Amino acid sequence: LQPMSSLEELRLYLANNGFKIKNEGICTAQGKIYQCINCSYTGVSYSLSPAEMVMGKINIAKSTENPHFAALLSKLTEHTKHIIIGKQKGGSDFEKEKALLTELESIAKRIGENNDNF
Repeated sequence: LQPMSSLEELRLYLANNGFKIKNEGICTAQGKIYQCINCSYTGVSYSLSPAEMVMGKINIAKSTENPHFAALLSKLTEHTKHIIIGKQKGGSDFEKEKALLTELESIAKRIGENNDNF
């Protein structure tokens, strides 16, 4: 699968409906970042953390092997911060985004990224 949008919803659907993600990858084309998913049906559902839903558990585990991982992490971190600011201004609940941001920043620390960039 190579979704162009709604990646979080796709991963949630796969997890809830028993499709095991066997492999994942991150690539770029014409300056855009894409994620690819190889999955198969097992019938066993599972749960995903907020970051695993947007980045993929395997992509996170292989973060140092993929040259595009840091760019994806930075993009998602900035996007999440932007959403939080908008929700704060609008008086909406942003706990879900706050949990995601915390996990993304933790991943950045773990892989040695400079948190000043996020």
